[in-house]
Amino acid sequence: MTNSVRRSVQDRAIALGTLVLFLSILLSPPLSAAESFRVATYNLENYLDQPAGNRPQKTPEAKAKIRESLRALRADVVALQEMGAPSALAELRASLKTEGLDYTYWEHVRG
Repeated sequence: MTNSVRRSVQDRAIALGTLVLFLSILLSPPLSAAESFRVATYNLENYLDQPAGNRPQKTPEAKAKIRESLRALRADVVALQEMGAPSALAELRASLKTEGLDYTYWEHVRG
């Protein structure tokens, strides 16, 4: 994959992630003036649960680091880029939930 094609794919993924983020915010119940929430975006760099072409699946160590980072952020809304299949997202959410971070609402957008 050439750099310009890779960049185009990344730009589309960021745009889709941003769209999902803003839709999540718009559809959420209104906050009072005293309330706040934390929003984060995170490029997971091919979070795959199975190899795809020349892209290997994430190692258990890499997945643990990602979970550690997400737990440290403690964001209310997270837009993830380069997420693999919905099964990879389900695995990440389940792992985070067992570690005390539950993202109940989600949307997987294929880039």
